Amino acid sequence: MADCFTIQVVTSLLTGSTSEYSKDATSDDTLTEDFRSTVTVAAGAADDSLTLGGMTNPKALVVYGEQGITFKLGAAGADAVGADPIAVVIDEGGGLNIAAILISNADAVDHQVLVIAME
Repeated sequence: MADCFTIQVVTSLLTGSTSEYSKDATSDDTLTEDFRSTVTVAAGAADDSLTLGGMTNPKALVVYGEQGITFKLGAAGADAVGADPIAVVIDEGGGLNIAAILISNADAVDHQVLVIAME
């Protein structure tokens, strides 16, 4: 099992190949547990539950999806987060306070989705 994590996000706005704006942020912290799973999300699936191992309060969640893939943090009433092609949700201070996510696929074909959670 890993003992720490680093997630770096770089955002650049370009005109042609000229950078108009660039900003990066890094999240890194120690881990007590990590979870990785590649799941097949069926075409048309709605709110399929994926338990994050034994985690109850991950600090970071990364979902590598595809067209039509969304997920919700926790309960069915939560807002959907798009993961086409990637979504990152981080709360180093307080954690995300979830033990599972709900994955949906609005596309007409099945997709492989990689989920990584770090607590």
